[in-house]
Amino acid sequence: MNYNDDEIEKGPQEEELEEIEDAFNFYAMVKHEVDEDGNESSSLLFLNDLAFALKDLGFLLTEAEVIAIIDEIDPNKTGMINFENFAYIVRKNTKIMNEEELIATFGVFDCDGNGHISSQEITNITRCLGMLLNESDIEDIMREVDTDGDGRISFDDFVYFMTKY
Repeated sequence: MNYNDDEIEKGPQEEELEEIEDAFNFYAMVKHEVDEDGNESSSLLFLNDLAFALKDLGFLLTEAEVIAIIDEIDPNKTGMINFENFAYIVRKNTKIMNEEELIATFGVFDCDGNGHISSQEITNITRCLGMLLNESDIEDIMREVDTDGDGRISFDDFVYFMTKY
């Protein structure tokens, strides 16, 4: 199964790619075969080692999540994946983790749970963090983050602001 990099918005940076490759290679089996074009086959990772390789990269997945990944990545039930597929799994799950982190962070600011962050909620959170911002500072934050200008920060506003840099 081959994946297009466009399927995942942001792939890993060069250092992250090396880390992914190191985790893959630690658990991978090198298959020494040559195809009809004379190309040597790549290393393969047994799927029963997938959870260990992902754990080494900091992913704490449940057994059900690992099974779902295996079902997606190995529909022919070969029991092995190549590096390209492993990197796809890591990129996809990194994006999911980032989304979960954004949701959790938004929830910290959205104290009343109404799905929006008000200027009062920003004031309260910044005070808890020891930041003493005046009303003008809070208005500047609201103006910059509130992209649709409705006077409150929606989750979409928040995600746009947090990911634009």
